[in-house]
Formats: sequence, C-alpha cells, structure tokens
Amino acid sequence: IEALLMMIENHKQDNIYENFFTLALDLLCIADLDGYFRQLSQSWDVLGYPLEDLIGTQLLQYVHPEDIPMTEEALFRLQAYQLVKHLRNRFRCKDGEYRLIEWRCRRHGDWIYAVVRDMTDISEADKALHASEARYRSVVTSMSEGIVVHAKDGSILTCNRAAERILGLTQEQMKGRTSIDPRWRAIHEDGSPFPGETHPAMVTLQTGKSVS
Repeated sequence: IEALLMMIENHKQDNIYENFFTLALDLLCIADLDGYFRQLSQSWDVLGYPLEDLIGTQLLQYVHPEDIPMTEEALFRLQAYQLVKHLRNRFRCKDGEYRLIEWRCRRHGDWIYAVVRDMTDISEADKALHASEARYRSVVTSMSEGIVVHAKDGSILTCNRAAERILGLTQEQMKGRTSIDPRWRAIHEDGSPFPGETHPAMVTLQTGKSVS
C-alpha cells in the first residue's frame, strides 16, 4: 500500500499512474472517508460490474450483511489513521453471488487507499484440502491395521487407534519416539533381536524405497 501511495504522489500528472491502475492484477481502490468508491482499477471487473456502476457507490451496499459490522469498524479505524490489513469480507457480485476478498487499506489525507485481493479460489481450495484431510483421518482411524506416521528424522508424528491397541501405547506416549528408541525392545517372531535401524520405517526413510 505504501508503494501505491508513493506512485500516486509521484505520478499524478502522467500516464504511469493510469497505466498502473489499468494493468494491476490486484483490485486497487481509492475511496473517500465514508467508503464511497472514487477510483477503481480495471481488475474490479472480476466482480461482474462495469466500473462506472461501482464508482460513486458505497462499498457497504455490496458487503454481506453478516460482514457489515466488522467492515464498518474497519472504516472507523481508517478514519482514525490506523492501518487496516487482512480484513476479509464477502462482496456481492453482479450475479448475486458473493466472493471473499481481502483488504489492505490506509488513510492518506482525505482519501482511503486500498489494495484488495480476491481470496475466493484460495478459500475454496483450503476448504477442499481440509475436507480431504478429514476424510483421510476418518479412513485411517477406522482401519483395523495399525498405522504409524513418521517424520523425516524417523520420529513418530501420529498413529491410529489400531496402532495404539497393538503397541499398547497411546498416541501421546509414542509421539517423538523413533524406531531406534531402546524402549521398544523389539524382537523377530523367532525371538531374535530386531534392531531399530532395520525396522521398515527406518529403512524406507534411509533408502527411499518401500519395504514390505
């Protein structure tokens, strides 16, 4: 935002200023202290509105009702010359759908300058990742086979309930241990010692090859 302000101050009278607003990938905005849009970059068209439809309107009329209180609070902070960053709210598009956007704004004189980023796709990707992780955890937890997850250094990160039952230890008791921890006292089926260095997990970590 500081770079934007410097550019505006230095190039008010030439084409660099206009070109910057035209070509910027982020959504750039200049608004008055009441939140009325005065100038917007071309990238705002991602929301479906012609720029002329947005300019002169108040940003709160597009904000999701549940997000209005925190957006109003951000405006009050800006009026008090406080920097606002990482403000996320849902902004209504022309088709009636909402997109999640993140604001970084500051007041300079009688104007509010903002750099806005569309976070919708990132947010949806995060949700999909969390859902995938939840499904993975559900599958692993319900398996009858014991599963132990190791870090690169061989230390145990987590395990499922079957592993707790088979090994007779809780997940918390296993966390941080490695296969070479002498407390395991592992042996082969014939009763011979089973050194930690030869445990499948350690061999795989050292060689990068699977061990059955």
